[in-house]
Amino acid sequence: MSYNGVSIEDIHCLQKKLDNEVISCSNVSDVFAISEEIDDLLKADD
Repeated sequence: MSYNGVSIEDIHCLQKKLDNEVISCSNVSDVFAISEEIDDLLKADD
């Protein structure tokens, strides 16, 4: 399964980076919006 062409494994990796605040983003609200969308997707996938 993928989300907009991104694999679930990559999404999990991104989430870990976000959780660890490794990623710095010029538009933090975009990161949070993406994170929320990913969370919703993963909940729906369960």
